[in-house]
Amino acid sequence: MEEEKLSRAQHRRKRKKVFIPILLLLTLIVGVVAFTAMSSQFTTYAAPKKAQTILYKEKNKQYDAQAVQSLAKNKQENIQPVAKNKQDETKNVQSVTKNKQDETKTAKPAAKNKQDDAKAVEGNVPQQLLIVSRKQNKLYFYENGKLARTFSVATGKSSTQTPDGVFPIVNKIKNRPYYTKNIPGGDPRNPLGDRWMGLDVNGTKGTTYAIHGNNNPAAIGRYTTLGCVRMHNKDIHWLFDRLQVGTKVIVTNSKEPIETVALAKGFKLYAAK
Repeated sequence: MEEEKLSRAQHRRKRKKVFIPILLLLTLIVGVVAFTAMSSQFTTYAAPKKAQTILYKEKNKQYDAQAVQSLAKNKQENIQPVAKNKQDETKNVQSVTKNKQDETKTAKPAAKNKQDDAKAVEGNVPQQLLIVSRKQNKLYFYENGKLARTFSVATGKSSTQTPDGVFPIVNKIKNRPYYTKNIPGGDPRNPLGDRWMGLDVNGTKGTTYAIHGNNNPAAIGRYTTLGCVRMHNKDIHWLFDRLQVGTKVIVTNSKEPIETVALAKGFKLYAAK
């Protein structure tokens, strides 16, 4: 009996010795299986998460690239107006410069005109000057701005008036023929007398209008000519010898004083004392 009890006790001890390692082994296996399953679930969860993270990073890169492009575009858009504004400013500066140049160009003629006006007001003293007053039928001869002599003359009829203006003496001819009636020069019948001082009136070059002598002394002081200025023969002889070709002749019908008429034409004369 006792041996049987002893045998059973030994047998139980042996079973415990065998069962405990098996239990530990099973526990280890169960733990490994559970860890593997958990690792698998974590991997399965982590993989999409990682992929999603990568996708987010790619999208962020795209967003960053778009943001860079947008900034570059904004810079270009900002630069273009600035460049255009600079071009406009340059054009404005050029325009202002051109306006200043134009003003300078305008100022120069204006200054010249003022100088010319001043000269006209002041007048130039001529070496010689003739003034024919149709109002008075007088001819005034000035030398160096001073009245040298006054002559009675005949001027044009109402239908053939002597032209008003300023004309130069362009020729001096002795014994000029009267071509209209084929009267030789120096002939007592010649209405031109024996001295001719031609005036360049409107391009006629001294062939049509002149200061000349006469063959009818009674006509002097009257309006009897075809436009020329007639003088007594002795008077024109005196003047012919002294007058220079190129001397200006003012013909006027003004009531103003002779000095005023001359000054208006740019000639300064000294009033007779």
